Amino acid sequence: MFKVMKKMDSKQMARMRVLFRTTYFVAEEGLSFSKFPQLCSLQACNGLELGSTYINDKGAATFIKAIGQHMNTEIQSEVENSDYFSVMSDGSTDVAHLEQELIYIRYLEGNTTVRNKFVSIVELDDATAVGIQKGIHSGLSEIGQETKEIRAAKMVSVCFDGASVMMGAKGGVATLEKKDVPRLVEIHCVAHRLELAVLDALKSNSYLKEVEDIIEEVYKLYHYSPKKRRELKGLSTVMDEALSQYGSISTIRWLASRSRAAETLLKNFPATITHMEQMAEIGKATEKPKCKGLLKKMKTVKFVKYLHFVLDFT
Repeated sequence: MFKVMKKMDSKQMARMRVLFRTTYFVAEEGLSFSKFPQLCSLQACNGLELGSTYINDKGAATFIKAIGQHMNTEIQSEVENSDYFSVMSDGSTDVAHLEQELIYIRYLEGNTTVRNKFVSIVELDDATAVGIQKGIHSGLSEIGQETKEIRAAKMVSVCFDGASVMMGAKGGVATLEKKDVPRLVEIHCVAHRLELAVLDALKSNSYLKEVEDIIEEVYKLYHYSPKKRRELKGLSTVMDEALSQYGSISTIRWLASRSRAAETLLKNFPATITHMEQMAEIGKATEKPKCKGLLKKMKTVKFVKYLHFVLDFT
């Protein structure tokens, strides 16, 4: 792509700059590539000359690939000038339920400034330790750091979650890497450890689990009823209260999602309580018992205190 661009005249280069910037915006905002031609059409309506080539989702994919390659070239240059680097990775599944490994690299720029850079998302052949290690090496190959010699000379640590496939003493990814890099330091991700510690701590306080259940019940009450959401929005407008959308407590990013859910309930608390009181009085017969039950639990000093406490420790 960039070799072709070197042969372009100034007018063509100006057009390509607009297309690249538009594609970068699409990626930065997490939009579908199908939005790219629509954004190009909008810019054409505003008087920009974009031509007819590359104005499709395949063109957007081509630009994104070129941008990614250029960014990885810059990262490679910086890593090559650094004495050491560390690797951080975590697994996930995409919308097609395929196993993916997300790979980041940490290194020193100018031996003074710590940099954390995203390297790649690699589709795994399998989710075994060998398959994940192969995926990590594949990601490192995109910045020229995958060989055994380079890793033995410069890689000083790896950071993974605590799953046995990653940190297992007998056959985990970290153990496999240490065969090539004996001095390697294995780090159990602090964010994962914090979440595990909080989950263990919660087991000693049953009321915190009850607070979580109430937050989830309020979420379901409004999430599955557009009518209730409209009523709540109208009521919040009358009360001059800002309204946030209720979200569920995720089991994957539990701490962050719990904090967001608790913060939303606190922000919406006056309007939500008022709306539930109305439903408990004049709502459907099937809704009244549930609303009365939630109100009894939520209109206590203990519940409000614990709701604030949840925000404090998350």
